[in-house]
Order: sequence, then structure tokens, then C-alpha cells
Amino acid sequence: SAPAQEHPEATVLFSDIVGFTEIASRSSPLEVCSLLDELYQRFDAAIEEYPQLYKVETIGDAYMVVCNVTVPCDDHADVLLEFALRMHEEASRVASSLGEPVRIRVGMHSGPVVAGVVGRKMPRFCLFGDTVNTASRMESHGEAGQIHISEACYCCLRSKERFEIRERGNITVKGKGTMRTYLLSPLERT
Repeated sequence: SAPAQEHPEATVLFSDIVGFTEIASRSSPLEVCSLLDELYQRFDAAIEEYPQLYKVETIGDAYMVVCNVTVPCDDHADVLLEFALRMHEEASRVASSLGEPVRIRVGMHSGPVVAGVVGRKMPRFCLFGDTVNTASRMESHGEAGQIHISEACYCCLRSKERFEIRERGNITVKGKGTMRTYLLSPLERT
């Protein structure tokens, strides 16, 4: 396998399903599996339209994507934000076993990452670095039905005016201290 490579600037996205614990507790394992399969098939089909993006992995109800690692992309934050909006659209077309459309929460952060294939038995392409952890924190500290982005990600955006971004202000983020962050409400767009 190739050695790990440093990428000085990338944007990382994490998403998860709002209320997944409750959905899972009120559904059979087969229903949970079917729900995730339908949602991820939609995300996977959508990501095909964005050759600059790379789906790193899914873990349970979490979906992880990176931009500007496998394919060079100068406007990596914009492209990934565009995909995040698409993810919300696709999720709204999937009904959970509770009968309501699936809602997701998305977090994004930009910064340096190290990427490489690790392992022998089931080798996997993995991302490492504080940027990955911070993107995950943006998702976990985000809000239902929203896209939560760090200030670093906001600063990387080439065409901010294309998106309806509002400043969330300073929030305390576990392991990071105080961070200024921003929110987008995708389904409120006209």
C-alpha cells in the first residue's frame, strides 16, 4: 500500500440522522438496515455527480466525505457544501419507520489532513488529523436539519453569496474551546 500523504487543505463532512436512537429503538433491525440502505444509496448516487468528492466511510448512521484529497479541487468547501445541501434533499425523500421524513445533521470543517490506506486484512482508505475530529465536532454540536460549518470552512468558501449562511456565533466545542461557527438551513431555501 502507498504511504500516507499529507494534504495541506481539505474539507471534511460528517452527517448523522436526527433521532436515530429513537428510530432504532422503535424499529426492527431489518427496518433500520433498510432505512440506512435507502439513505446511503441515495447519498452514493448523488456523490457520483461530484467527482471531486470521496466517500471515506459510513459508521452506523454517520456518513463521511472529503474533498480535495483524491482529486485536486480549489473550491473544495463550496463543492462539499453544495453536496451537503443535496444530502438534506435526498434525506427528506426517505421515510423512517416512524413515518416521518428522515432529518439529518451535517458538520463541516476545513484544514490539513493525512490520508492513506491502512491495514492488510481489509485495507481501508482513512483520514487522520485534527481536521477530521473538528468536522465530527461540527456535526455533533450542530442542529437538526442544519449544516454547521466552522469558521475555517467558512473562510475557505469561494462564493459565500451563493449560500444563505448565518453566523451562529461563538459556541463551546468539546476539546476545542470556543469556536465561531455558521449555520445553513437547507430546506428553508426557495
